[in-house]
Amino acid sequence: SFPDLRHLGLSRNSLTGGLPRNLGNMRYLKKLEASSNKFDQRIPESIGTLSQLTILDLSNNELTGEIPPKVFDLKEVVTVDLSSNRLWGPISLKEASLPSVRKLRLFGNRLAGNIPEAIGKLQHAREVLLDDNSLNGRIPSTIGDLGSVIFLGLSRNYLSGPIPVTIAKNTNLEVLLLSENALTGPIPPVLFNPHEGPSGLEVLSLEDNRLSGPIPKGIWRAKSLKSLGLHSNNFKGPIPPRIGEVENLRVLELGNNQFVGEVPQSMNNLKLLEWLSLQRNSFTGSLQFLCNKKTGGGRNTGDRNNNNGLVINHLSADSAGGGGNVEIQCTCCTV
Repeated sequence: SFPDLRHLGLSRNSLTGGLPRNLGNMRYLKKLEASSNKFDQRIPESIGTLSQLTILDLSNNELTGEIPPKVFDLKEVVTVDLSSNRLWGPISLKEASLPSVRKLRLFGNRLAGNIPEAIGKLQHAREVLLDDNSLNGRIPSTIGDLGSVIFLGLSRNYLSGPIPVTIAKNTNLEVLLLSENALTGPIPPVLFNPHEGPSGLEVLSLEDNRLSGPIPKGIWRAKSLKSLGLHSNNFKGPIPPRIGEVENLRVLELGNNQFVGEVPQSMNNLKLLEWLSLQRNSFTGSLQFLCNKKTGGGRNTGDRNNNNGLVINHLSADSAGGGGNVEIQCTCCTV
């Protein structure tokens, strides 16, 4: 059973059945990589006894059952990737769990229950990806204690309640994915406070929730922001001219909210914008200033270097609130 084995690589085969039950006998094992196979049984409990393990990658299989609690007791593991399986049950993190982990990838399973308060103890984690599960309850305030996290994914769960203000304490955050939950309340303004929140946020995905209120003014000062997804919420108010200062913006999804007023012509300053969704709001006025920079049918064949304006690959807008009384003039919009 190879007791001195350091690295076991089984990835990208067509292996079936279960992982060997005697993996725990490989006491010097540092890397266990068995992704992209067809393993369809439970994760062996003995994996939790591999005290020197640094990489555990069992992603893209059909593994079932609960994650053995001892997996979260591994002290040296840097990467835990159990994504894209059929695992269910709770995430059994405790106060002393995974002290060295940098990447925790559990997305694409059937994990349920609350996000544990102990999530905040993963202070060296740069990726925490829990998307595409059945997690419920509120996002714990301890999510703000992660400290080193760059990529935080909680999309497509059943999370409810407000976005905790403490999430802004993760000042290294670049990607925050919270879409397709049941979150309520406003976007915490502190998330876009350059003195208290993350200074390099590039992607904010909040689509398909129940969030409300005006958009924090600080968003329009977020020079690093590349993608802003606010589609299908209850946001209201006008879009200020300062939107034209978010110079790196490539994706802007504002559709299916309660925004009002004219679309600022300062959007024409967004030279990198490729995807713009405005439909099902109460915008008024004309978008012809955008049409001049694109061709019809939702596709643009222009050269960004020649027209000195934005080149939009997708532009959608429709009548106010989708009710049939057209208030936007736009000959190039898709509906």
